[in-house]
Amino acid sequence: MKVGSFTLEIINAESREPMKEFEAPDGKVYIEAEPDLEYFLRCSSDRPGRPRTYASLDIDGTGLGYKNRFTTKTADLGLWKSVDGVSSYVALKFVLKRTRAVPAAGDPAATTPPVGCITAKFYECTKGKGMVEAKDQDHTGKIPAGIDNQADNFSAMGETTGKKAFASVAGSTISGGGATAIGAVAGAGGAHSGGYGGGGAVAKKEKKPRMKPKYDTGPRLGQISIHYTSALGFIHLGILPTVPAVAADGAEDEGDRKKGGTSGGGDGEQQAAARDDIVAAAAAAAQAADAAGAAAALGGDHPVEPDRKRVKTEGAAAAANNNATGGGGGG
Repeated sequence: MKVGSFTLEIINAESREPMKEFEAPDGKVYIEAEPDLEYFLRCSSDRPGRPRTYASLDIDGTGLGYKNRFTTKTADLGLWKSVDGVSSYVALKFVLKRTRAVPAAGDPAATTPPVGCITAKFYECTKGKGMVEAKDQDHTGKIPAGIDNQADNFSAMGETTGKKAFASVAGSTISGGGATAIGAVAGAGGAHSGGYGGGGAVAKKEKKPRMKPKYDTGPRLGQISIHYTSALGFIHLGILPTVPAVAADGAEDEGDRKKGGTSGGGDGEQQAAARDDIVAAAAAAAQAADAAGAAAALGGDHPVEPDRKRVKTEGAAAAANNNATGGGGGG
């Protein structure tokens, strides 16, 4: 997703390709979460002159604890750790969880699955004066490795409580780890004490502090948020079309007709006409089954009860097929 001079992409940790984005009717951008799919975050900038920029990342309102300095594009970012000047990033992962309670009737949350939010904030980065020590840092614990470890223990609520939703936790894929960070070996090396020829002892080498240039954080330049939810959430948000329901008598539910006629971005009148044909075919099949039962009764055989379950199933299958082939889509 690009806003102004900045871009935020959610990167599939396996393919290292950006995940497909979908825009909802309200203008918000979403990606489809899948259970156990791991991902990284990638930021880029096309600011004229390629000035330094800081990127700060939040997952569902929790900051990842660091700012990444870049000029045109970051590495594939995640949960960051730096040891001896070498940086590595642990991927994040989508997992299913349950909300704490069932929303009350009439609450929009009762019909719309919860969504997650990934946010990147961009700041001016200016070079300060002097040098600072480059200490080891470990921020991999900012996001827990599983739902059970979170402060809100959703698993304790039981499988029958709340609504299913997705959350982000720590994954297992690691990015980086093979490159030397800035200021990795500045001044490294030990010193000898005593003489080399007069019986002096060689002291233990002490690693000097690693130093790096100092950078300051300036004003915020922009912010990008990408949301994530399930395929069911896409339907509730109007990104994907609904599948029309067919009632037992072959008539489509009026509420579903209204939803289906406008969703998916297709021609609503054409979709409605096609669904009318499906309903008519289902009704004709029901009439034929009734006629067959009556004829069998007149011939002295036991009456044949029309297989309405089969008629309903066939009508629903036809409706679903029409929706898939002629109703547009959110792809």
